[in-house]
Amino acid sequence: MSSPTENNPKDKPNPPKDDPQQQPKDKPRDKPKRPHRRLKRFLFNAGLLLFCVGVIALIIVLVPSRGDEAPAIERPPVNVRVMVVQPLEQLADRLVLPAVVEPRRIVTVAAEVAGQVKAIPVEEGKRYDERTLIVQLDKELLQAEFDRASARANLAEQNYRRIANLHEGGAVTDRELDQASADLAVGKAELEMARVRLERADVYAPISGTVNRILVEEGEYVQQGTTVAEIVDMSEAIVVVKVPEMDVDFFATGGDANVLATVRGQEKVLPGTITYISKIAEERTRATRLEITVQNNTGILRSGHIVRAELLRRMLSDVIMIPLEAVIPLETEKAVFVVTDVETREVEPSDTQVAGSRVETTGGEEADEVAREEGEAKETARFGIARLREVELGIMRGRNVQITSGVAEGDLLIIAGQRYVGPGGEVRIIEGAERD
Repeated sequence: MSSPTENNPKDKPNPPKDDPQQQPKDKPRDKPKRPHRRLKRFLFNAGLLLFCVGVIALIIVLVPSRGDEAPAIERPPVNVRVMVVQPLEQLADRLVLPAVVEPRRIVTVAAEVAGQVKAIPVEEGKRYDERTLIVQLDKELLQAEFDRASARANLAEQNYRRIANLHEGGAVTDRELDQASADLAVGKAELEMARVRLERADVYAPISGTVNRILVEEGEYVQQGTTVAEIVDMSEAIVVVKVPEMDVDFFATGGDANVLATVRGQEKVLPGTITYISKIAEERTRATRLEITVQNNTGILRSGHIVRAELLRRMLSDVIMIPLEAVIPLETEKAVFVVTDVETREVEPSDTQVAGSRVETTGGEEADEVAREEGEAKETARFGIARLREVELGIMRGRNVQITSGVAEGDLLIIAGQRYVGPGGEVRIIEGAERD
């Protein structure tokens, strides 16, 4: 007798679908057919091969072989402007440096005696002469001290006279006479001290100059030594220049110098004299203090005014100066172009005269013959070869620079159009542009 589990087909386990043992063995596997894909691949490879062959053939046709010679291209001459190099007989080598104006003297005036300020008869900002009364102190106490000292001095003098008369009669000893003489001398000294203190109650200007500041007020009590005013003397201005270490040896005291100051929008040139050169350079900048004294009676220069100092270093002889724009900066040095092998040719009258442009020369005897038959007037121009010269530069003067080596007197220096020429290139000299 069978159990219910064995008779129920639902309870039997199903074999997995991917089990090859449960699949029928007599059914063959279907294989995909792809003949059209192989055909497309073949056509693509064939097309790519044909394209490469075409490109190679085109390169062979267009690129000439090494044996073929390319036609030479002649570059027409470049128009240039030139100058004839002529050295200067003498040139002043001047150094221009910034400078600051300082007053010749600044004097602080102090009270020599104590007292109350009674009057201040001067004003700040005005110029006064020497010995002008600046501050007046109260003299009441000082006058009383003077009167007392005067009375003591008179009494001492009278006493000395009496002792002297008695000494002549032998009534007093020498010691008493000496004491009377000493009392008289002390009395006179005290009187002189009181007189000086009374006079110094009036404070006078020790120099001529401008009262820059008044530091006390009327009614204020000041002690001896209190500063009451400040006076500035700008009749002579001191122009202070900081000269670099490498240039200071060119200058000496007593040498001439110019001060360039801008006053009310106009530049003034004031002559001066070097009056001081410090023996010690500044530790931080290594520059040396140099002072130039300039007459300033008109008051053009003010203290703190920023000016320029023009100092003469030396006089140079046979100096070649050229425009700075003619110099061509190279990688490590400087160079210029000069024109050599100059010759004259005929050119068309309509040829351009602009520096840097190119010009075509007339060609052949046939063109000249036709021109003569037609009565056309031919013009002549000078042509040459541009040569590159390395140069060394010196001092600068405005837009000109000194050439210490590389060019010589009489060279034709290209000053315009040099940016468009190369070494060995042909150039045309524009007439009327040559200058010294």
